[in-house]
Amino acid sequence: MTKLDEIARMAARTRAVVIHYGDPELTIRAVSSIRAGSVAPGLIVVVDNSPVPFPDPPHHSVLAMVVRPGQNTGFAGGVTIGLEYAPHIPWEFAWLLNNDAYAEKDAFQRLLEAMARADGRALISSLIRDEATGDVWFEQTRFLPWRMESRGRRLATPLGAELTETRRPSWRSMPYVSGTSLLVPSAAFTAIGGFDRSFFMYSEDVDLSTRSLRAGFALVVAPRSVVVHRTSSGTHIRHRERMVSETSFRLTAKYYPSLLPPAIVLAFATALKRSIMRRQALWMTERFGGYRDALKSRRR
Repeated sequence: MTKLDEIARMAARTRAVVIHYGDPELTIRAVSSIRAGSVAPGLIVVVDNSPVPFPDPPHHSVLAMVVRPGQNTGFAGGVTIGLEYAPHIPWEFAWLLNNDAYAEKDAFQRLLEAMARADGRALISSLIRDEATGDVWFEQTRFLPWRMESRGRRLATPLGAELTETRRPSWRSMPYVSGTSLLVPSAAFTAIGGFDRSFFMYSEDVDLSTRSLRAGFALVVAPRSVVVHRTSSGTHIRHRERMVSETSFRLTAKYYPSLLPPAIVLAFATALKRSIMRRQALWMTERFGGYRDALKSRRR
């Protein structure tokens, strides 16, 4: 079997899942970019979480299968629904693509090539670029439990070199790959039990990456697989800061609960500094609100 034949076989056994929320035109653009790729997945499933429905595709040009749960199931819940849909159609790999992103023509093929090199034992992320600036938005990111926030890191790697992480997470640093464009083998979902649906929005990719690393899967960023992301299309900054704060608290509590007291102090100090520098109180008020929400959910 040639390399191209192997990639075609892997593509046919891939299920692409796009979670729709918000602007239908963005979702259509995302799905269209999947279909326009140099290779296409065997099945595309759109999970409609939005109060603004994703339109049924015309019968003469079916873009994807559309699933409507009837409520907003979040990213983790939506992906789970998309992967469980049509169980009679088997899949070996899942490609998760944000609806506010679009893939360059060979992005999916490059993900598959990286997966083949990893012998199916890795989570493979694309290189994510900001649509507005063209700058790299995601290359390698780590969640820092001791201060309850994520930090990006650019590495001095040769152009096009893959970034591979195999070290187990620690209280100092939890590496993760972005769910914006992520290829996951079904073996990883089987080994770790899929997404933790309690992470409704944000940090679900950190949690998935952490459990995958612990189960012996690598995290890989394939820089030749490029996806462009509209970073300003989602949740309002206030709600986003609150939800990120809540899930960051919950991540630390899940994996390193003894760190919570000092981490809260450091996180509030960081938020206070940002509030002063940017002259915006939201960094304090929304972070406090997020931690309060996390505490309420722990008491239920």
